[in-house]
Amino acid sequence: MKKIIVLLLFPMALFAQKDKKIDWDELPQKAQTFLKINFTKEKAQKILKETEDYLETIYQVTFQGKLKIKFDKNGNWKEVDGHRKPIPTRFIPEKILTYIKKSFPNNEVVKIEKEKRKYEVEISNGLELEFDRDGNFLRIDS
Repeated sequence: MKKIIVLLLFPMALFAQKDKKIDWDELPQKAQTFLKINFTKEKAQKILKETEDYLETIYQVTFQGKLKIKFDKNGNWKEVDGHRKPIPTRFIPEKILTYIKKSFPNNEVVKIEKEKRKYEVEISNGLELEFDRDGNFLRIDS
């Protein structure tokens, strides 16, 4: 019986997520440049290289104050999460920022996630907004 359990659990162990703490120099150059341009006042507290299911590599940079930024294997940003605190917006498409400023004045971006076909943006009032890849508003996500 023990052999069967071990054999059943072994494939799951192969696909487990692996996190490895890395140094700044091990981040892709594109990620380093992004951080230097957009997060000049922030200091990285922890940098992880995450391998999910041995298929996808994600780099995660955590700053003081819980700000987290995720990058793909090439150093392209995937997610910036201020944990309900405003984040810098220099890198966010202008069309998205214009829509938020016009439709939700007095609100700031606290999180943005870039997916293949859309952006998901959380603003300070708690609403989650969806935009297409061109920055056109799609809907309020519920």
